[in-house]
Amino acid sequence: MARTAEVKRDARIGEAEARCDAQIKEAIAEEQRMASRFLNDTEIAKAQRDFELKKAAYDVEVQTKKAEAEMAYELQAAKTKQRIKEEQMQVKSVAIEQSKD
Repeated sequence: MARTAEVKRDARIGEAEARCDAQIKEAIAEEQRMASRFLNDTEIAKAQRDFELKKAAYDVEVQTKKAEAEMAYELQAAKTKQRIKEEQMQVKSVAIEQSKD
């Protein structure tokens, strides 16, 4: 019976060692999975940040161009009004000259 007990003991030891090895490998795999997830999350966050920065820069550029266009429009409108006033003054001047004659 001593031999049978040795075999059973050795089998239990083997099973325990196999479970231990499996748990170690599982822990290593989980650690690698978490490291990969962290790396992916980091890359996603960087890409999101880069996107937001570029979007903000483009938004500033768009707003600047809109403001420039609006100012150009207002300037052109002011020039046109000035020309109209000049023409009106010319007409009045001619009318005054003609009324003198």
